[in-house]
Amino acid sequence: SKEMEIPLNIHIDNYEECSEMPEGPCQVEIYGIGSQIEVYETEEAFRASGSPMAEVSLIPIGTFPADPADDSVQPSPHILFAGKVLYVEKNSSAEPDDPNYFLFIQTLEITVNLYLQYEGEIKEGNTVYGVAWLYGNIG
Repeated sequence: SKEMEIPLNIHIDNYEECSEMPEGPCQVEIYGIGSQIEVYETEEAFRASGSPMAEVSLIPIGTFPADPADDSVQPSPHILFAGKVLYVEKNSSAEPDDPNYFLFIQTLEITVNLYLQYEGEIKEGNTVYGVAWLYGNIG
C-alpha cells in the first residue's frame, strides 16, 4: 500500500476504537455505496459519452469549496468518480431496496469496494461513472 495524496472524507465506523492511535498514516479499507451509476462497455465508449472526467478519476465532494467566491466547505464522505471494474459479484436474489452488485473499482489512487443497484449487466473491464458515499474501518 502507499500513502494517498488526494484528501478524502470517509465515514469511519470504528472511530471510537481508534481514539488512542498515534497521528500519521493508517490503513483504511474503503467501501462505497454507489448512486447515479453509469456503466460503459469500454473506455472508448466512456470518452464518447462526452464526460469531462478521465476514465480513471476521482473528485472528492465536500473537501474543496465548490464556488471560488465562497471558501466555506461542507464536509461530505462522497466522491464523484470514474474507474475500471476489476471484480464483479452479482446478487440475483437481492431485495428491491438492496444492492444487487458488489464491485472492485480502480479509480484514481484507490480501489473502492462498491455496493450498488444496477438494472443492466456489469462485467470486469467495464468503466463505471457515478457518485459513491465512502465508509470504512481503520485497520
